[in-house]
Amino acid sequence: WKETQMILAGARTSRLPDEDDAAFCRRIRDEGQAESIAAAEFGTRLHAAIAYGAGVDDEDLLPFLDGFHEWAQSALGAPSASEKCFAVPSEGYGGRVDYVGTLDGREVVIDWKSQSSEPGKPFKHYPDVGAQLAAYGRGIDESLPVVSVVISSTEPGRLEVHEWENRDSYWRAFTYC
Repeated sequence: WKETQMILAGARTSRLPDEDDAAFCRRIRDEGQAESIAAAEFGTRLHAAIAYGAGVDDEDLLPFLDGFHEWAQSALGAPSASEKCFAVPSEGYGGRVDYVGTLDGREVVIDWKSQSSEPGKPFKHYPDVGAQLAAYGRGIDESLPVVSVVISSTEPGRLEVHEWENRDSYWRAFTYC
C-alpha cells in the first residue's frame, strides 16, 4: 500500500521550474508519505477511541465509531482483558493485545485494525498481521483463536472479522523476522 502511495504521488506531482532531481524526488516522497501518515494517525485515533473512549467526540471518528459500537454490542462480551501487556522472555518478545474476551460467544484474542476499503471489495488481510496475531496468541493463550477486526477508514460502519487459521505457519514467519 505504501509503495502504491509513492507511485501515485509521483504520477500526480509536477516538476517545478528549475527543480533538481533530488528536490523533486523529496517532494514526491513527502507527498507519498503524507497519505501513510494520515492513515496511521486515523488508525491511532480510532484505536484510542475504541480502547479508552478517547476522542469519542471527534467529528471525523463518530461515523466509524457508531458502526463499530453497533457491531460490538451484538458481537462482543465484556473483555477479560483490554490493552493487555505481555512478555514471552523465552522467545524474546512481548506486546500489547487490544482485546481478550468473547466474540459471538467464543473466547478470542482480537487486534483492531483500520484500512481503507472499496465498496463491494473485500478487505486485504496481510500476512504480517497473521504473524503478529500468532505471536499475540502465543503470548496470551495458545488455545484461543486469534482475530483481526478490520474497520474501514473510508466506509463508515463497515468492518470485517477475520480469524487467522494456520497459526503455526504465521508463527514460523514471526520467528524468522
